[in-house]
Amino acid sequence: HTSNHADMGTITAPEQVRSEILGDIRVLEALTGKPIEYFAFPYGDVNNMSQTAMDVLRSTNLRGMCSAYGEFNRPNTDLWHI
Repeated sequence: HTSNHADMGTITAPEQVRSEILGDIRVLEALTGKPIEYFAFPYGDVNNMSQTAMDVLRSTNLRGMCSAYGEFNRPNTDLWHI
């Protein structure tokens, strides 16, 4: 959910995106001793996401990412995006 609950749609620097996402995942894994499998975008709207953030997420071992803007996962949609 990012290190600082950042709006990922407003961050354009790839290294800052990577730091927000991966820093949070590493902290949670260290605290729980378990792998993190999913990422939820803060605020969850389509405007709160970016292609850079999605590319960073796909480069990880995550099983999927979540948003909350009212769409459905239909048979021909990307099931990695819940």
